[in-house]
Amino acid sequence: MPERRTRGKVLVIDDNESVLKSVRWVLELSGLEVVTTRSVICANLIFRERPDLILMDVNMPGMKGSDAGRIFMKTVGMIERVCIVLHSSLSPRELETLVRESGVAGYIQKTHDPEELVRQVDRWIEVARSAAAGPGRDAS
Repeated sequence: MPERRTRGKVLVIDDNESVLKSVRWVLELSGLEVVTTRSVICANLIFRERPDLILMDVNMPGMKGSDAGRIFMKTVGMIERVCIVLHSSLSPRELETLVRESGVAGYIQKTHDPEELVRQVDRWIEVARSAAAGPGRDAS
């Protein structure tokens, strides 16, 4: 059976099962491949799945997503070109501070608008692919 081609792969990390299910549903309907986990302790999953984008909740049990993002950037991010984006209902000002402190690429505010979520995820996947292509290489 031929492998199904998708527009990209997203790893969603969130401790809330209903958020994982709804985000997975919306992104899969848009043609993205989605892998989910409820744990920030998932470096092996990142290496195995090689997502284009990691969408990570900020408030996780045991470790804030921004702290996990900082750790990922120091370990996984140096080995693999991984684009990590925080996903939270915090205010843009709070999220901008967390992005600066953690070194992740950016953030997407949690929304009830599926089209907006898809637009934002697509934008960050494009950013990730452009960064992975490196200078002087075509990002497509």
